[in-house]
Amino acid sequence: MGWSGTPVAGQWHYLVYTYDGVNTARVYADGVLKTTKNVGTLSTHADLPIRLAAQANTAGSDFDFGQALSGYLALVRVHTGKLSDADVANNFLFGPTLSPPGALESVALTVSATSLPGPRFFGQAQVVANFANLKNVNVTGFSELVSSNPEVVTVTPTGAYTAVKAGTATLSGTYQGRPVSQLITVLNPPALKLMHRYSFNEAPGSTTAADSVGSAHGTLKGFGADFDGTGRLHLPGGTASAADPVAGYVDLPNGIISSLVNLSFEAWVTWEGSGAWQRIFDFGTSAGGEDVVNGNGNYFFLSPQGDTYLRFAVRDPRTGTEPTQLTAGAALATGTEIYVAAIYDYTGNQARLYRDAVQVATGVAAVPPNIINDVNNWLGRSQWNDAMFQGVVQRVPHLGRGTLGGAGDGELRCRPEPGARAQHAT
Repeated sequence: MGWSGTPVAGQWHYLVYTYDGVNTARVYADGVLKTTKNVGTLSTHADLPIRLAAQANTAGSDFDFGQALSGYLALVRVHTGKLSDADVANNFLFGPTLSPPGALESVALTVSATSLPGPRFFGQAQVVANFANLKNVNVTGFSELVSSNPEVVTVTPTGAYTAVKAGTATLSGTYQGRPVSQLITVLNPPALKLMHRYSFNEAPGSTTAADSVGSAHGTLKGFGADFDGTGRLHLPGGTASAADPVAGYVDLPNGIISSLVNLSFEAWVTWEGSGAWQRIFDFGTSAGGEDVVNGNGNYFFLSPQGDTYLRFAVRDPRTGTEPTQLTAGAALATGTEIYVAAIYDYTGNQARLYRDAVQVATGVAAVPPNIINDVNNWLGRSQWNDAMFQGVVQRVPHLGRGTLGGAGDGELRCRPEPGARAQHAT
């Protein structure tokens, strides 16, 4: 008997379950009714929550599919009879110490961001009340938050607000007769612009991959990676294990993905390796954080051969899944220079994958770049303990703001400038 939007982890919450003795059960969180359900009488199988409560199994489950509670309990109370909505709201304010909050002193509306960079980006609003004896109480669920312009910004009763289109809207509500409000601005997505270019023209033995457009210079790390002096970076492939010498790769600065709204990546690569999950690029983090490769983090990656085929994927830190997963119909050929491009249009909710300027896969762009913790921004290395990329990255991987367009015939609109491999990226 759950509800959408479970309580935020790492914070104290007041949870209530009531049953009217006939057939109706209710669940409250932080003083607010979340769901009502007809569960039948105590003699039916539908009363499982009632039986669990009666057995006082507060920190675990009597069923094989349940999970034990991971957290803290400050106070547990069992009442005879059903608490009313007003009872629950009042008890929430009294808190686990059962102390009266005292007179209301002030109310404020706080937001995680007053400006959203484009459609589909989101923030969190909270109505916070201060009482004489109790400070910083989250009373959002009692405040009936609304948006003055839902065509620009929408808001839920829990305070989650989402950009719809460029413009402004005011979030407003009241608590115990006191009004609160905050103006939210939604911006147009930034125009297409080349942000970073790595031409790999450095002399052999250099350890710096210069960014000729921006200032995000990369560093060669590990063993065996080197420039050949003609615009080619050789990556040797091999182990990524910390227990062994790590094979060569390029480490780019932190923050080059999370600072963008929409983005594109393009490169010319010659893959000389074989086997799954080598990386052309992997931007993000593993669960272990910076410079750790134990997976289970959040990231953007492009692999010349995923479980079977060329794959571009994005892992969502909110769910631990890859809602964006584009897979081409074949792996990259080995020993052949190939142009690859991954286009991520978050505001348009579309991702596209290209090989030699032909679109080979498309899907949703489900994850906003600004929630990716991009502290491991790597060319040739994975967030997981996968083999390192073996091959050549020639002249330019392009990384930048916005998204490259696609022609109606499926070909990417990009052409090499004289004397260089493609000079168009975003």
